[in-house]
Amino acid sequence: MAEIKWKLDKKNTADYLALCRRAVEDDKVFANFRHLPPMDMIVENSPFKSGVEYYECIETQFPDLFAHFREFMKSDRIGSPYKHQIGPYEISPTTLRYIKTIGDLHNFFGPLEGQDIVEIGGGYGGLCKIIQDVYDVKSYTIYDLPEAIELQRKFLHKFGIRPKFLDKPVPPGNIDLLIAMYSWSELSHDLQNEYLTDVISRSKNCYIMLNYDMDYSYQLLKDAFPNAEITDHNLFYDDANTEYAPYNRFVIIKN
Repeated sequence: MAEIKWKLDKKNTADYLALCRRAVEDDKVFANFRHLPPMDMIVENSPFKSGVEYYECIETQFPDLFAHFREFMKSDRIGSPYKHQIGPYEISPTTLRYIKTIGDLHNFFGPLEGQDIVEIGGGYGGLCKIIQDVYDVKSYTIYDLPEAIELQRKFLHKFGIRPKFLDKPVPPGNIDLLIAMYSWSELSHDLQNEYLTDVISRSKNCYIMLNYDMDYSYQLLKDAFPNAEITDHNLFYDDANTEYAPYNRFVIIKN
């Protein structure tokens, strides 16, 4: 097995990939995978408090998304995530995070209809599904580890969604929008640079969440896009929210 160049410690990496394999092979595990460790730490990790903040952000900034909530909430029928009563909905806070993200994407880049979208690190496929609940995209490509890809494939096929999957940083073709949520900055520096050269730098627009080596990663992006408009924001657009600053900052790149 090739070395996995991920900054997560070796035990949690091994446990995560083992859970992905088990969920793909065993439908009983798949029925519960979203609340099993370490999925609950690595991907399905938004606490109730964050869910409330995501909901309030959607309510105040992206209220049009409530028209799609019935479809969004179908995500929570898969994998038995921990759900909470937030507003009038019993919903996973992580699903709310993905809904808030699609609001961000529309806010910064406009409608995603007909776009070629690439995601580095697809979790279990949750964001890919939420985006396609709203938009008929031209293509969607997910880069991830092989074990994670097989879980994403199983989850997304439940909704009739069949993106392209790649397990190494080879150029995918046209990229209108590159998304990397808590993923690209978690890679080793050499693999970060491979993705930057072969994938990210080929993108017209980028939405990248940084949570490791942020100064290093941010400088890489600035060097790769010298003529682009680059801005960075706190998760909830408010630097007074010290729970998330300076750790989870998202970088917007417009070419």
